[in-house]
Amino acid sequence: KLDLPGHGTVETISNPIFVAGSEKRRAQAAPDVGANTREVLRALGYADSAIDEMVRRGAAAVAG
Repeated sequence: KLDLPGHGTVETISNPIFVAGSEKRRAQAAPDVGANTREVLRALGYADSAIDEMVRRGAAAVAG
């Protein structure tokens, strides 16, 4: 089971693939849309002013 903030609990299945030497991790909720937008765009080389302009024009979404 996976708790999704704001959405309740959903049933999940374990990944059936096992890779020797690796550890299986529990499923986790994906970030909300826009939660990592600024971080990702900065990593791609965009300046904060350019990101602000993308958000203002609706070309990029940010959470909150």
